[in-house]
Amino acid sequence: MFAMKFAAAALLSIAAANAPTEGGGVKEGDRPSYSFSQPLVNGRGVKSLADLRGRPVVIDFWGTRCPPCVGTAVPAAIKMQEEFGDDVQVILVESQGSNLEQVQKFAIGKKWASENAIWTTEAPLSTGKSWIPCCVLLGNDGEVLLNDSPISKHSDLERLISEQLKLAKKGPKELGPICAKAWAEFEKGSYAVAFATLEGAAQGAESESADRLAANWSSRIKAKLARLDWAMSNAEFEQADALAAQLTKGLAGHALEEKAGELAAKLASDEMKVEREAAKAFAKIEKTLAKDGADANVAKPVAAIVEKFPGTAAAKRAAELQKVMAIALE
Repeated sequence: MFAMKFAAAALLSIAAANAPTEGGGVKEGDRPSYSFSQPLVNGRGVKSLADLRGRPVVIDFWGTRCPPCVGTAVPAAIKMQEEFGDDVQVILVESQGSNLEQVQKFAIGKKWASENAIWTTEAPLSTGKSWIPCCVLLGNDGEVLLNDSPISKHSDLERLISEQLKLAKKGPKELGPICAKAWAEFEKGSYAVAFATLEGAAQGAESESADRLAANWSSRIKAKLARLDWAMSNAEFEQADALAAQLTKGLAGHALEEKAGELAAKLASDEMKVEREAAKAFAKIEKTLAKDGADANVAKPVAAIVEKFPGTAAAKRAAELQKVMAIALE
């Protein structure tokens, strides 16, 4: 679990401007739904909270002018994301009025590079609190498990996430034997086998559970396909290669096998060779940013990617980075 020395209790008393107001926020047991109206930074195909079902989701509300957010909460959230990887999704919601360009500038200045954390200024739910940092934890099925400070409640956050990860592997206790067997197949990546196993429960006492699982899993598979498409379109080839291998193998014999095969074929095509070369060059820059932050020495290789690989996804990202860095280096 993430190791972090948390700030003194005095830091918890901050009341932040433009933070969610008291009353009307989500409560434990709620299952909030939300579709984002704007693209997410590092969103990887995510368009709604529903796209994230199947794993714990940590939604951190923070602000660039909030000392405990900047000093403790956000670094801890990023560390958690990197340690848990794809098993958990962290969404960082700037809540003090900054726009996305300002957020990216700020993150670069703080060396907050993260391959997996999602950044946005769009709140997908209300905490009902008048202060930040504030954290809402959604369980595997989208249920609110915690709505409190990520600093004072960090041990509860760790415990609940661990419980959800264990639950994801074993499945709910109330599952019957057929559904439990199907669950185990799905969690190890044998998606087609899992769906086929559920068919054995379609007419029996487990039919209701089987229907719910089938609907949930279909949504999760489509979300994975969307993430593969996004990763490929945004030159995230390490992630795309892993997803393509997982989906083509796991969906063999399933109705969605064809879609997975189409994406995998495109990923392996000759047209992706230049994209991969550009992405490799851009990855080196990202590592430099994560280590040293933005400085004049990074500007030259960023410009080189734009010039050498015109029209590629990496060149587009490099051009966007140029704009952010120009502001950061003023």
